[in-house]
Amino acid sequence: MTLTIDRITNVNMNKDLLNQYIAELRCARGFLAFLLYDLYGPIIVADLETLKNAEDEIILPRLSEEETHNFIVTELTEAAKVLPYSYDKSSSDYGRFTKGLCHIVLLKFYMQTKQWDKAITEARELQKPEYKYALVTDKGAERSAYANIFTYANEKNSETIWSVNCLTGYQVHLWYPHVMPSNLKAFDAGRFDGGWGGYKMTWKFFKTYEDGDERKQTIISEYDTWEGTTLNETNKGVGSNSLQDGVIPLKYKIESNNAGNQCQTDWIVYRYADVLTLLAEAIVREGNTVTTEAINLLNQVRTRAGLTAYTASSFSSARDFLDKLLIERAHEFYFEGCRRQDLIRDGSYVATMKQKCTDYGQVSIISEHYHRFPIPESAIIAGQGIIKQNPGY
Repeated sequence: MTLTIDRITNVNMNKDLLNQYIAELRCARGFLAFLLYDLYGPIIVADLETLKNAEDEIILPRLSEEETHNFIVTELTEAAKVLPYSYDKSSSDYGRFTKGLCHIVLLKFYMQTKQWDKAITEARELQKPEYKYALVTDKGAERSAYANIFTYANEKNSETIWSVNCLTGYQVHLWYPHVMPSNLKAFDAGRFDGGWGGYKMTWKFFKTYEDGDERKQTIISEYDTWEGTTLNETNKGVGSNSLQDGVIPLKYKIESNNAGNQCQTDWIVYRYADVLTLLAEAIVREGNTVTTEAINLLNQVRTRAGLTAYTASSFSSARDFLDKLLIERAHEFYFEGCRRQDLIRDGSYVATMKQKCTDYGQVSIISEHYHRFPIPESAIIAGQGIIKQNPGY
């Protein structure tokens, strides 16, 4: 990306379009840097001169925490100054990087580094009408508003901040084979073949959903098999083609045009419900008090799921609010890549994962250093002593 920016900077072309391309590349650098930082900590960022002399054996150290922070913030902030707020779903540019993407990645970054005031600023930015973001509240013929988010007919909806465009013959995702067992008698799509049944939501977590929570419509806790049996909590079955290890986190609706291994419903990466609940969390964490605004923000997501709104009397303390918000986010964003970050930010990741191991009869060796992944051994060897392993590994 750095080399591409250098190569195109002096191209004789429309300057507005050129500036957009450069901004998209800078957004990509900041986005990727955040993803890597979140998993591994400080990263290596090669300068242009080093990249232009790729045949020289130059070993660069990882940036410091502060340098990595500055790189992420600078790239995303500068890109946001140029990119459009968002794209209309009818636009041929839908799916390109936007100002909205820049700001939600900044929001995520500030939440993980516990800069609550800056996180609040980013979330409020995304609330501006120019972005045109709003929760999906329209229900489908047979589905709740929440379930309607993850359908082919409703892709590119107002709640989606950024998604990966998917279309058969171009790009698809493999949600179904990852979560569905091959013996599932699959609704209107005919027989589903080739499911691996690998990803499950634990029964223990599934039972934390309240009665009447419409988000459970996207989770399969009982199904008929092609062999003529019914699997459920009482008769879970055995192995991957069963409910032995948990329920099925279906999320994306099974549809005839998505049958088989390939799903062409756009893969949602970030959506507006994330912004509202993170803003509520940041407000309470910054002031250590439960505000009316924070309650209202949380209730927008909660009541959309068909649940009773919270009131001020629902919370005994700021800590109680955060506990209820964290489980609400867990129910809302299951299998959307939020839970690990949420628990690490909250300081409850290690205890939660230890309990999960205990629930499954496993011995846990997890500790605080598991907040970050180990640097691959190949990178350590290539680093010749300059690239240091993360603490604890």
